[in-house]
Order: sequence, then structure tokens, then C-alpha cells
Amino acid sequence: MILSRRKLWLLPALAALVVGAVTAGQAQAVPDDVVVNDVLNCDGGTQKRVFVRTDSNALTIAETGWTAIPGMQVNFVVPNDQTDHILVQFSADARLTNPNFSYTLPADEILVRILLDNVEMEPPLGDHTFNTDVGQSNALQACKRVGPGNHTITVEYQVVDPMPFVNLTGVLDGMALHVQQSE
Repeated sequence: MILSRRKLWLLPALAALVVGAVTAGQAQAVPDDVVVNDVLNCDGGTQKRVFVRTDSNALTIAETGWTAIPGMQVNFVVPNDQTDHILVQFSADARLTNPNFSYTLPADEILVRILLDNVEMEPPLGDHTFNTDVGQSNALQACKRVGPGNHTITVEYQVVDPMPFVNLTGVLDGMALHVQQSE
């Protein structure tokens, strides 16, 4: 069968579609999280699930070690023979109620961190000051590619009082935990 000249132009277009489909299929095989020039590339694929936890009640917090924030926990499952990308975002209003602000380090502060299976997620934010002296909203996020199994996301706080003149307390309010699970 001889193809007419009109139909011959379709051959390069079909070849381009085949090459594009193969390339797209390979592009979906996302490598593990990669750090390039100190930037964590943590790209996911098709979204599978979204988990959201919110709490508008004020949580009074005090000087302690790392403490889980009640209600700010998500459990999820990654099926066998798969890896999933997990993106976690936590936000809240945070303020210290009787701080001794010196505006130099060390300073009174509220720290917040996100844990995946009891291990701090990247980027490690254990030194992340989450409060201001006026109590505005703050947010942080972390991401990780995880393998098969049952997993738990937990958010923790710690009140730090390096110069303990008074018993330091604080408030977390308007909290939201948002977890995205993608291929």
C-alpha cells in the first residue's frame, strides 16, 4: 500500500507522539528527594489523598521539652512496592504571653517541628522560631518521599526560655495541618 503525500506528514507527528509518551512515562518515575545548591527538590506526581486537621481553640503552652500538639497528627499508608511524596504544611498564630524579648540570641521563643514516624522532616527546622512578639500567623512546611507501610505525621512545639526570669507561657491558635500524599 502506497501512502499519499498528504498522509506522509503524519509519520513524523506520530513518531513525536510516541517519543513524547515514552518520555512522559519515564518522567513520572520521580527520583528520591534531591538537594541541589542547598535547595531540596521534593517533587511529587499525581495526588492520591489530602488530609486536613484544623483547630481554632487556643492552646496554652508552657516550658517543656518537645510536646505533640493535640489533634495535629495524620496517619497514612503507602501501598507495597510504591513510594509516595508527602508534603506537609502547618500554620498557626503563635505568641509568647510573658516573654523577655531581648531581640538578640539567645531569646525566648516557640519552636515548632514536623515529624514523620518520629523523625524530623526536611528541612530540619528544630531551630525555627515560630513566634513573634505580636502574635501573628506563622507557617512551615516539609516534604519527603516515603516507602511502603503505615506512617504518622506529628507536629510538636517547644517553648525555650534561655534566661528563666519568669515561667514562660505561650499560645498556639488557629492551627491547620495540611498533608498531601502524591505518587
